[in-house]
Amino acid sequence: MELNRKKLALMGLAGALILIILTSVFSLLHTYLDKTKSLKESKVSHVELVNQNPNQNQNQSQNPNQNQGLEADYKIKMEPDSITDEWIYYPERVIKRINYNEQEITTKASEINRFYEMIPGSVQKYFMLVPGRIGYEPGLTEYAKGMWQTKEKFQDLLNTSVKIVDVSESLAQHKSEYLFFRTDNAWTARGAYYGAQDFLKASNTDIIYTLADYQETWSNLYTGARKLDKEWKISHNLQDKIYHYRNTENIFWQNIVVGNKENQYVMSREPIISISRTGIDTFVGGIFSHSMLEGSGNNKKTLLLIGNFDAKVFAPWLLPYYEKIYFANSIYYQGDKDEFQKIFTEYNIKDVLILEGVYTMEKGQIYDKWS
Repeated sequence: MELNRKKLALMGLAGALILIILTSVFSLLHTYLDKTKSLKESKVSHVELVNQNPNQNQNQSQNPNQNQGLEADYKIKMEPDSITDEWIYYPERVIKRINYNEQEITTKASEINRFYEMIPGSVQKYFMLVPGRIGYEPGLTEYAKGMWQTKEKFQDLLNTSVKIVDVSESLAQHKSEYLFFRTDNAWTARGAYYGAQDFLKASNTDIIYTLADYQETWSNLYTGARKLDKEWKISHNLQDKIYHYRNTENIFWQNIVVGNKENQYVMSREPIISISRTGIDTFVGGIFSHSMLEGSGNNKKTLLLIGNFDAKVFAPWLLPYYEKIYFANSIYYQGDKDEFQKIFTEYNIKDVLILEGVYTMEKGQIYDKWS
């Protein structure tokens, strides 16, 4: 009898231990699955989140002008190595020329005007055309005339209902800074900052942050579109640098639509600035149709931003001022006309900004998509 009691006691103790072990295992498994699910949904690794903390990024700039993304002791060559009808070559940069073509400008301006006419009259319409690096290079005044003529003519042809945000003067005031990539046709994040300031002023938005409020870091080296040019090669140590800026430890997120398969959008949730992406794709993303950027404005304001390369670099600067930014890629947008027009009511759009570069205007397909 006594032996049976001992057996029962031992069995009870063993059962209790097994229950405790199983409970612990299930708890650990549940925690692991929650973390795995969270990382899977965000499409970003834990390592990347850690690396995005500006306090842990070792590539911090000490030079306020960044020496054009080069080492501080590098002396930039002022005289070109060679000049062709299309390019101006230096050891550490190549600059594209623009030939003034009034017919092409008139055609593209007409497409933009028709596109603006699709937008409800209650929406404030803005337009920003980013000039090229050639306009701010010492000694290239004669070669820059075609670019400036193109820019001015294009802006003159836009409807009077469109408010033009001209960033030329702001960039000129800071032309010694690293405003444009040396190996690509887009502006850098610093150049885009001055453009964003001009837009905020034009839209009567109170500016709450200046450049001094942001921590500047760089994440990778970059050789842009010009690496495809067979006439010009650049050494590794002369590549561009991708600088980005943050004034908070929070990571801004986006729901980015990267494709449309069988009329079903393919969406992923990603950080807006991600060091796992390279080049200009560090900002917003790679090839995408559209993306909903989540800002910290907390004011129920949503901006419709339309553009591509320069707009990608520009968009993060507006995140503190809008609750959301609907970013439609002017080259790859896959929605139809009805879907586009629903954006205004669905998201209560009050402001629309078309932002393109003077070099890349001809690539914007959305403007003649429904004309």
